[in-house]
Amino acid sequence: MIPKRHIISGTVGLAEVTLQGFPVSPAPTTDQNGVYSVEVNYGWSGTVTPVKPGYTFTPRTKSYPRVTSDLNDENYTAALVTYTIAGTVGQPGVNLVGFPEEVVSDASGRYTATVPWNWSGTVTPMKRAYQFEPASRPYDKVARDLREESYKASDRTIAISGTVGAEGVVLKGLPGAAVVSGPQGTYRAQVPFEWSGTITPSKEGHEFTPPEMVYPALTDNQTSQDYVARVFSYQISGTAGLAGVVMKGLPDEPMTDQNGFYTATVTHGWTGKITPEKPGYTFTPALINVPRVTASKEGQDFTGKVIYYTISGKAGAPGVIMQGLPGDPVSDNQGQYTAQVEYNWYGTVTPKKDGFIFTPPSKDYAGVIQNQTQDYRAQGLTYRIAGNTGGQSQVIFKAVPPLPGSIVSGPDGSYSVEVPYGWKGTLTPQKAGITFDPGSREYPEVLYPMPGQDYVARIMQHVLGGRVVDENGKGVADVLVQGDGEAGSTTTDAAGQFELLVNYGYQGKLTFTKERYTLNPAARPIERVTMDNKNIAVSAKVRMLLIRDRITADGVEPIAEVKITPIPGDFPGAQTVQTDTSGVFSIRVPYGWVGELQLEKEGFDFYPPTKPFARMTDDIDTVSPKPPVAPTPGPVTPTPGPVTPTPGPVTPAPGPVTPTPEPITPAPGPITPAPGPVTPAPGPVTPTPGPVPPRPDGAVVGPMPTGLPDLHYVLRELGRRAGVKITWDLTVKPDPVAVPLSDLEGLPVTLALQRVLLSVRGTPYGYEDEDERTYKVYRPLSNMFPRVELVQALEDLAAAAGVVIITDPNVTGEVNVNFEGASLEEALEMMLAGKPYVVHKRPRYYLVADRGPMGLAFPDISETRRVKLNYTAAARVLGLLSPVFRSYVQAESPNPRDPNDQGNTLVITATSAMIDRIVDDIRMIDVYKRQVLLDARVVVMERGDLLNLGVEWGWPKIQAGTFTDRGGGVTVGGWPWGVQIGYTPDRIFTDSLMMTLNLLKENSQADIIANPKVVAQDGKQAEMRVIQEEWFMMQSSQAQFFYAQAQLQKIESGTVLTITPYIGDNDDITLHMAVEVSDSIPKARGSDLPVVTRRTAKNAVTVKDGGTVAVGGLTENRSRNSDKRVPGFSDLPLLGKLFQSKNTDKASREVAVFVTAHLVPEGGGTQVAGGPYAPLDVPIHHEPASDEEFARRLREALANQP
Repeated sequence: MIPKRHIISGTVGLAEVTLQGFPVSPAPTTDQNGVYSVEVNYGWSGTVTPVKPGYTFTPRTKSYPRVTSDLNDENYTAALVTYTIAGTVGQPGVNLVGFPEEVVSDASGRYTATVPWNWSGTVTPMKRAYQFEPASRPYDKVARDLREESYKASDRTIAISGTVGAEGVVLKGLPGAAVVSGPQGTYRAQVPFEWSGTITPSKEGHEFTPPEMVYPALTDNQTSQDYVARVFSYQISGTAGLAGVVMKGLPDEPMTDQNGFYTATVTHGWTGKITPEKPGYTFTPALINVPRVTASKEGQDFTGKVIYYTISGKAGAPGVIMQGLPGDPVSDNQGQYTAQVEYNWYGTVTPKKDGFIFTPPSKDYAGVIQNQTQDYRAQGLTYRIAGNTGGQSQVIFKAVPPLPGSIVSGPDGSYSVEVPYGWKGTLTPQKAGITFDPGSREYPEVLYPMPGQDYVARIMQHVLGGRVVDENGKGVADVLVQGDGEAGSTTTDAAGQFELLVNYGYQGKLTFTKERYTLNPAARPIERVTMDNKNIAVSAKVRMLLIRDRITADGVEPIAEVKITPIPGDFPGAQTVQTDTSGVFSIRVPYGWVGELQLEKEGFDFYPPTKPFARMTDDIDTVSPKPPVAPTPGPVTPTPGPVTPTPGPVTPAPGPVTPTPEPITPAPGPITPAPGPVTPAPGPVTPTPGPVPPRPDGAVVGPMPTGLPDLHYVLRELGRRAGVKITWDLTVKPDPVAVPLSDLEGLPVTLALQRVLLSVRGTPYGYEDEDERTYKVYRPLSNMFPRVELVQALEDLAAAAGVVIITDPNVTGEVNVNFEGASLEEALEMMLAGKPYVVHKRPRYYLVADRGPMGLAFPDISETRRVKLNYTAAARVLGLLSPVFRSYVQAESPNPRDPNDQGNTLVITATSAMIDRIVDDIRMIDVYKRQVLLDARVVVMERGDLLNLGVEWGWPKIQAGTFTDRGGGVTVGGWPWGVQIGYTPDRIFTDSLMMTLNLLKENSQADIIANPKVVAQDGKQAEMRVIQEEWFMMQSSQAQFFYAQAQLQKIESGTVLTITPYIGDNDDITLHMAVEVSDSIPKARGSDLPVVTRRTAKNAVTVKDGGTVAVGGLTENRSRNSDKRVPGFSDLPLLGKLFQSKNTDKASREVAVFVTAHLVPEGGGTQVAGGPYAPLDVPIHHEPASDEEFARRLREALANQP
């Protein structure tokens, strides 16, 4: 059934009129034509009221008792609402501008205006020659009558305002009282409406532009009526007698020029005082009073006089020149000095006297403004004369004139002596058996340290000589005379005489040998030689050789009485012999005899008649020949290692001996410099055949070529033969070496170096051991640079060292350093200490340059090195480096495509020394990070089963090997085996806890739902995720066009552990943990959406290796409502409740997370010790419990739980 409806319509004549009262919502409104139409139900009754702000309607309402048909022409008439604004303006004919219509006040000064509803505007009363208060009235949305909107009228005045540029200017011509300008030169005057006249500014000493202003009848305010004032000015001038004098009191305080004149400009009427001021001067007069100025003033003069102060004190000695003070005064006999200086004197005073140093060395004065006293302490200078005696110890120096104390050389031959400044004298070295070159040194005047005053020591040599004669007293020539050791060898001359030079103190023997002779004595012992000995007598006897043979007939029958005659037979003892009855003869001939034996006997012819013999060097016996001599064994290759030579002389074989020395290769190992005197030979020494005595440290110098090579060649060859490294800097020049190279054979390296360096004339050289097998030769340098410009000091050093030193343009500053006997590199290091400069050695010069990366020479002094990192990202290492080093280092950028590639390479560009320092710092940062094995167990238990893991539990306490939740002693009512939740300090409690959890799992009282493990680095976050992904169909709550939108949505639930371990210095482990345990329910009650339950916890705990951290209290409470109904019957009214039932099941689960931390050993894989551990103090014994015991303890534990 559809109810019948009727239409009510009509017009209001106005749009957007609301017709209230119709039974529709919202209430209907008229359209833009003012028409409305409403549909109502049949029989509707009510009252309709048209409403629109600002309007009234006729009729005001229409009543409908009961509508039974359509009603048309239900019309209304709209009328605009107006309001009245009225008041008085005090004058007739005032036009009030701003109303919707023109409004003018009547004869009594009243006005009335009509405005529509909600009218806004501003009304301003206006009438010529009048002004009103207020000047206007604003209106905003008028909604009522306003009948007291009045104004007050008064005669109108015109304001004239502006500035005249000066204070106190009278503006003449204005009506009324005089108008005077204010402090800023501004003025303001009021004149009647339509006033006319002329205004003229006036002030003494001023003129104005324009001089006046003419005004006609004024009807508006006149602003910016400005004048420009010019003040009459005058000149005040004079002289102060000095330049730079400030004339205080005058405007701008002028200063006198270079001629002492000044000029100032003052305004008309100026008065004041002129006071000249200049530091360090007084003036006469002190000031000049100037009365009111009405004209220029000249001749305002002053006279200046300088102020002096006294600087005085004690110079520490008479005759000291105080350099820097005016006139360089000299201290008197008492050492006093005094000087006058001008006010604000600047300078540096340095006491000077030869042979003295002063403390302080100088005094800076920065602006003397009072008398000052400064004392100095003088100390006489002494300088050190030092050198070496050629390795000779206990050398006594005789000083003329004598010096205090004794001067004796040390074990290495070094000596030194302090002498006063300017000392003149002679030093003479003296030692028995030693001569020195030079024999003495004369010092005309010692004015600076004198190192390198070395001497070449030579042992005194004496002559060992004599004569070798035969049996007839005739001299025997060419006898080899050979001495032990350094004595050498020689041969006798034609007269049989010989001479050998041996060192002072020589002990040994002389051996005499010559083919064909037997000498007596063959060897002559020599006692310690302290003088010449030319009386050694040796006798020589020709050696006779035996020829023994047999003469037979037909080789069988011996022939007796055969005469045997030697031919030639002109040698002493020559004779003719006969064979004996056995045919044997014996005859002697001299050594080296060449000839034949003639055979003669009557009745016999011999063929051949003679028997020839070659040169005889041995006996010939055919009758009783000697047994054959075994062959001499061949050369044997010795086993590597040191060889100990057999002591004693070597007896040469008969015949000429040509000694051929072989180079000696030193055994590997360090070379220890052997102390001792250097014993130079007077000339080349022919080495004695036989083994060469080894040096104590195993390294000797092998044979070297003869001649006089340069120093560079000798040092290279010396290092090569001795198996050591010898280096030198650019100060060492290729000077000729005076020591014959052969003299260096067999010497220790240190002594050989000393002899070589001492032999170089004119240039003192030294050496030092850089390590066990490296020696550095250099030229000792000494100098003093007291606050000298660095570049100048480097130039002086280069000149003294004889090298080229180049500086880059950035090298500046001063140097204040003293050094003595330093190498060039050491001197440069001291001069550049604390400065940002480095030395770069080039083949032919040294470069001193700024080490900064922006230095001009940085590309020449720098090198680039690549450093690969092992454990830390390059960007992190760069950030940890000192800011001083970062500008030299570049880090490899991370790979944007590989998150694991954070860059592991650094590139360093700097000097070699700085690179080494930066690399050392990098190695300290890039260290191995220790690792921690994290073993996690996520355990779930029903709250009613065994454990309550809520926060109401306390931390565990260990007592007598059992854990309990009570603070007292061990109680039977605690949890079985003392299991509590918190943290365990070490493996002891961990093993007990793990055993208990495993037991609970076996008894189905706990469920370990996850057991993830991961190895994490120290300080690196590790995450363990045991996640279940579930997909749900999610449907939109809003349907469009009868269709609902749905899509699959993934929801994750499970266990997420985020752990960051930190390993302490004592191997304790701090774990920062975040735990999330979640699960999902497909559909929630009253909704088809899934529900995800998440339990989270965070903590930080410190444990030892093997300790366990537990997070508990992750409680989950679930309730399930079930509604059971009997189909059909449950829908019956009243009785249906009997066939329905509702159940609510509630359950609580506790989730606990146990994390055990183990330190991973650095040397290998992870090894975690297992098995039960006892506490530190009380042993714990784990014994399996019986079923009855476990049930009893379980019941007791449950009874004590809330």
